[in-house]
Amino acid sequence: MTTPASHSLRQLLASGDNASALREAALALGKNPKDPEASFVAAIVCVEAGKIAEALAHITIAVTAQPDNVEYLAQQARILITARREAEAMVAARAASAASSSDPFVLDTIGCVFVRLGNHDEALPLFQRAVAAA
Repeated sequence: MTTPASHSLRQLLASGDNASALREAALALGKNPKDPEASFVAAIVCVEAGKIAEALAHITIAVTAQPDNVEYLAQQARILITARREAEAMVAARAASAASSSDPFVLDTIGCVFVRLGNHDEALPLFQRAVAAA
């Protein structure tokens, strides 16, 4: 569900203004510590800043709140692979793949996780779907 606040967070994230995105996500989390979209944005900013433990904590909140959100699952897999937690990354990537998305960026993210795990057979169809969707 997209709210005006979550749209604003996404705009800040897309603009590359990570400091503002994190600040606004923190404000939203101050009001609702289980806000999935604010947690998602905080996770993305944290992983980009190399704060992997914080990113994992935030993405866990987002996935717990919306366990069928493919984008959240894909980013959870990406963060887990960054943390070198391969077995958990595989579980998250497979969950994201099973949830089925048509978003080329989400498909690419899942495919990249599979590639990093050496699982090219599961990656290839995702990349093909990403190209077709783009």
